[in-house]
Amino acid sequence: MSWATHGEPGSAEKGADLRVSVDLARQLIGEGEHLSVLLARSAEIAQREDLERQAEALSNEVTGREQDLTARLETGEVASGILDRLREVNAEIVAAQLERVAPLLQRIYAQVDPHPSFRAVSFLTRTVRGRGRLWTSLDDIGAHVSVDEPSAVLSSSQLNVLAVSTFLALNLGIETLPLQVVALDDPLQSLDTVNLLGLADLLRRVKSTRQVIVSSHDERLATLLARKLRPVSETESAHLIRLTGWTREGPSVSQEAIRPDVPPLRLVASA
Repeated sequence: MSWATHGEPGSAEKGADLRVSVDLARQLIGEGEHLSVLLARSAEIAQREDLERQAEALSNEVTGREQDLTARLETGEVASGILDRLREVNAEIVAAQLERVAPLLQRIYAQVDPHPSFRAVSFLTRTVRGRGRLWTSLDDIGAHVSVDEPSAVLSSSQLNVLAVSTFLALNLGIETLPLQVVALDDPLQSLDTVNLLGLADLLRRVKSTRQVIVSSHDERLATLLARKLRPVSETESAHLIRLTGWTREGPSVSQEAIRPDVPPLRLVASA
């Protein structure tokens, strides 16, 4: 007895279809992978183009800022040159004005004559960090000694006289002063008798060209100045104003007009 085995109907066709489906799936997978690669490259290209645009924009911005910085530096150099020249011109003007006032300072200082040896005084100027400084120098001409720091050789009383002399020289040396006034706030403190009398005599000379206003806490000094600065002609006047108290409404003051100087009597011999 013999057996014959036959496959089910259509199995060969199913196998062929399955192989076709597998091949198709493989093809689709390959195309998908290729498409993914293309998409990735496309994204990279787009990102690179975007980065290139950003880099170009940043480069343009950097170039613009460099140009702006260059322009600012050039402007700063021009402004610095102008400021330096203005400082030079200002120093020249100040030096010329001080040179013009220097003889007046010497005359005023010599009138008070606070020191027996250092009798010559002059102005000194210097620019420190863009700011001008002004001070005075003293000279002992006989001994050929010059001192740039007056405090090293002058007492506090003599320094006060030097300060007032400098102030008066600068005040009197200004030809276009808006107010013809000299106001001194307690300048007579720490003065000895000799310097006090010398300064009082100096103020008496100044009052012919300036209205002199002096404040003091010392009644004796006020009395001395009232006597020294009393009027000597009908066109002059002097007043002694005393601050007697202080209230919420303000200061309480008393005012006294200083009597003019009495002309001396003259004796005339008769025949």
